[in-house]
Amino acid sequence: MNLILQAVIVIWLLCVVPFAMGLLLENISDKKSISVPQTFTFGYIGMFALFFIECASAIYMNRELHILMQWWEISAVVICILSIPFFYLWIRNGKRITDSQNIDKTGCIMCMIVLTVMIISVFFAFPDTTGDIVEHVMRAVSTDTLYQYDPYSGEIMSDIPLQLKYAPWDMFFAVICKMTGIQSAILIKTIIPIFYIPVIYMGYMLWTQYLFPERKKMQLYFFIAMSLINGMPLLMDRGYGIRVISGAFQRDTMLYSFVLPMTIWLAILYLDEKKKLNQIFLIWIGCALAAELVYYKGIYFIVLIVGITLCISLIRRIKQWRKS
Repeated sequence: MNLILQAVIVIWLLCVVPFAMGLLLENISDKKSISVPQTFTFGYIGMFALFFIECASAIYMNRELHILMQWWEISAVVICILSIPFFYLWIRNGKRITDSQNIDKTGCIMCMIVLTVMIISVFFAFPDTTGDIVEHVMRAVSTDTLYQYDPYSGEIMSDIPLQLKYAPWDMFFAVICKMTGIQSAILIKTIIPIFYIPVIYMGYMLWTQYLFPERKKMQLYFFIAMSLINGMPLLMDRGYGIRVISGAFQRDTMLYSFVLPMTIWLAILYLDEKKKLNQIFLIWIGCALAAELVYYKGIYFIVLIVGITLCISLIRRIKQWRKS
């Protein structure tokens, strides 16, 4: 496939489709607080949730990889078409990417930090090799199957392991490889971090806006601190910590650095009465499905967070009712 066409497809799948999904979710849940970081983060959560539903269905029905690819192509096209009216409204209302929050000095420095982290991840950080994501993707693409063959021996597996069957994270990359023809190792360890790292840092941006709403310097210090924390595994022999720089494609990285922080962020906004339950419940469901996609039994983390949040809210309401 032509290199330019491959780049266009990758940008469409990992940039345009998540943004379109984010516009849909935000206009459904909360039309008043639409921002670019929130649109992309919600969009990725929604995209992961939808892919989990389709991939789990394909595995259950013993479908081939190219069938799953066709399902995902149709879903991506439908998402983009449905988001066109909302994108038009977003442009008409002046909600442009280069808004005033992103062109000030602090915003420029934050963008430079993200760009630096991306460059280090792609060109200087040795990709973390724990797990067998690349092997599973290669085997799925070469055999046009979904976890039917052992990634190392090539033998047919009698039964799909539960940690793969109910957390088919590898197949998300396999679909992209199937659509573009890009080699799995190049896609996962070189191209994916270019898109995933900015999204993770957009989640950090939402946290900075909540923790330090009017203090630009503190937002910048928080960004720098998170970058240093993310860089710590590069200085350790065994790579302890969350491997955002050296392994943005890993299951635990996406769970602990993106899905869980966004779930907790929504929980805090709900407890602070800055968002209502009907505004975030759909996103919480997306977080649960996204967590299950990237990590086996990851949905339990989300259920625990949501359950604790609702209990705290209920206790507060009971106290207010008693006082009244």
